[in-house]
Amino acid sequence: MSESILIPEGASLDLGCASKPRAGYLGVDMRATDGSDFIFDFSVRIPCPPNWLSRINMHHSLEHISHRKALHVLEECNAALKVCGLIEIIVPHDAFWYHVNLVLYYLKREYNPDKLYASQTFDGDYHRAGFTKSKLRDLLERAGFGAVQVRGMRKREDESPEHQWGRFNLGWWIDNFICASQLYAKAIKI
Repeated sequence: MSESILIPEGASLDLGCASKPRAGYLGVDMRATDGSDFIFDFSVRIPCPPNWLSRINMHHSLEHISHRKALHVLEECNAALKVCGLIEIIVPHDAFWYHVNLVLYYLKREYNPDKLYASQTFDGDYHRAGFTKSKLRDLLERAGFGAVQVRGMRKREDESPEHQWGRFNLGWWIDNFICASQLYAKAIKI
């Protein structure tokens, strides 16, 4: 498999990097971007031998893959990682967006569908899957990962309530008191 030789052994991949791969990672995207070192459809397969990679990062990319393929993608990641290799994932938290839409519906206000469905600036730039803590944990465990940790993560952790006094910021209050807007997961190949 000649395409396997392209990815150096022990590399760290940022799957779905768009134009900004994580520092120290090789960028992978399904389309050519300024940040992609490799272009391939990782929802089908990761073109490298088993036990080849050290780390995989998926920052807001797993939700762009069909929910029917999410387990397959994580199994591919598990196969590509070396034993004790690390996977880190950040995805939107479905429960957060459910609450946002419920509150906005109750208040009869407009909401920004880009927050729920992505900006849709190119084909494939929309969400095809949603995740809760338990669903993400279950998928990682079913894919064969161990030491799975999943926690809520706030987009604006640097903001505190005192930054919000004097203005009503519905997003901040929902984000901090109902549930976190994003999920962060990490797991290792066992």
